[in-house]
Amino acid sequence: MSSTLAPSNAGPAPATLAIVVNFNGGQWLRRCVQALRQSCRPVSIRVVDNHSADDSLASIGQWLEPGGPVQLIRNTENRGFSVACNQGAEDASSSYLLFVNPDCQVEEDTVGAMEDALEQHPEAGIAGVCVVGPDGLEQRGSRRRAPTLLGASGSALGLEGTRGINPRGPAPSEPTAVEAVSGAVMLVREACFREIGGFDEGYFLHCEDLDLFARARLAGWKILYLPRIRAVHQGGASHRGLRLRTERHKHAGMVRYYRRHLAADVPPWLRWFWPLAIWARYLLLVPALVWRQWRESR
Repeated sequence: MSSTLAPSNAGPAPATLAIVVNFNGGQWLRRCVQALRQSCRPVSIRVVDNHSADDSLASIGQWLEPGGPVQLIRNTENRGFSVACNQGAEDASSSYLLFVNPDCQVEEDTVGAMEDALEQHPEAGIAGVCVVGPDGLEQRGSRRRAPTLLGASGSALGLEGTRGINPRGPAPSEPTAVEAVSGAVMLVREACFREIGGFDEGYFLHCEDLDLFARARLAGWKILYLPRIRAVHQGGASHRGLRLRTERHKHAGMVRYYRRHLAADVPPWLRWFWPLAIWARYLLLVPALVWRQWRESR
């Protein structure tokens, strides 16, 4: 791991440190960082790069100069999303940690509005926003239910499950406590992050946010969904050509989440079923994933 951290400016530090974990984010990284730099509320920016092989870091090169507005932690290998998030937050002295995917763009008032929401709701440790796709429609999982055994069964069988991941009924119009929000952009109270020990580094990619939410709820923190604040998420920009590997990590994350948060409710003699079913689902997906990955690489 190499690091080029340096204070960007003199004076009081902003209340929020934005942490962007990058892996071959291309020009999306530049757009993400540019949007953060245009925030009406001051925000510190730290990019943690997981050994990208593209030109994404070059695209923000002018901001990485010593004393520049963006700090960089550059890993010499891909250490996974959870590890990189914890690296970015390791020595943070800010009140809030904003985790943003490189293919996600916030608006000028996003940071300030999220900070204000957590100030007004001291019981909340995490806040998420209405995450929309390029089409302007709210993405699946922008506000969601926590996984359950029924949902795990549906996922293992390739179904969404009878409960579904999105709450039923119309979307709320005011800040609302939910079980989970989108991990594409979320503001975490630093005190909450430290109390629950940050991200579980046993997750390489996917489900680490659900695990974070579960542990926050167990510690007594609320998770707040802010429907009037929007962020645009491209989705999957870093994983093109790597879909087989990405799905493998996703299914491994599902198994880990099941073992950490759901297995205790299952009779011991039946606990083997869900991991086996999840990996069986992955194997069934492999032919389609290989074909799609081959098409993308041409």
